[in-house]
Amino acid sequence: MYSVSLDSEMSRALLLAVACIAAPTALAQGVLVNDDLIPPVPVVKDQFYDPRADAGFPAGRFYFTAEVCNGNNLDAGDQGVGLESRTVQLTGNNVVLNRIPGGAPGDPAGAGSIVDFPGRGSYADLSLAVGECVDVAYVIGLDTARNFYFFVDFWRDPLGQATVPATLVAQQGVVDVCGGRGELDVYRAPFTTDTYAITVSPEATPTVRITAIEPEPISNTYAPPPIISPPRTSAPPVGCGETSNTAYAQYDVDAMPEALTIYYDCTCP
Repeated sequence: MYSVSLDSEMSRALLLAVACIAAPTALAQGVLVNDDLIPPVPVVKDQFYDPRADAGFPAGRFYFTAEVCNGNNLDAGDQGVGLESRTVQLTGNNVVLNRIPGGAPGDPAGAGSIVDFPGRGSYADLSLAVGECVDVAYVIGLDTARNFYFFVDFWRDPLGQATVPATLVAQQGVVDVCGGRGELDVYRAPFTTDTYAITVSPEATPTVRITAIEPEPISNTYAPPPIISPPRTSAPPVGCGETSNTAYAQYDVDAMPEALTIYYDCTCP
């Protein structure tokens, strides 16, 4: 378990310890990779305190980056798709603002929240080779401008979930997944009042597969007026080499959900 103590008033961070394997949590899937990666101990850098208050974090935001390297300490070799940081403890009623929305059941903002390792730099190919490092950014919403503790574990899990807002038009509520290499979008299917289109981007080279949708729709058929387009049916899985990059979810027009929980797989062929 990797831990830091952050003093938001002084805008500085102090690495405290790297402990042993964390206790099991409700989010059981995946592989804990603390001991594969560490040492070297992650380096905390790029710390910045923004005191401007906002709803939900009245004492402002604290930004910092952890440089995480693959030390190959158990001879596990390269670390592939799905590296992520899972929060074990965050004190002071603070929240992780750049977590995957709905990345764990109930969308925890503190313990249980998930931050993807970004698919950039040495991890752009979603494989962290032995000796390679990646910068993982954290944004903490502060309840008070006081010292707090932040404990995380590093996991590898190519399967995930995200809560994606349902919007009237495309590209208004996109959620990045798979280290930012894929996008999920939910929007009202054109010329309908009861159907959402759920798309995977980029469409030309999709890097994520949608495996399931909640709440479960009553139908997976998109049925605009016949003069506009013939009906189309598409249910998960979609994306990542499947026949379609779009799923359709039809609901009771009087009970349209404001957001959908999308389950996905980052291991594209």
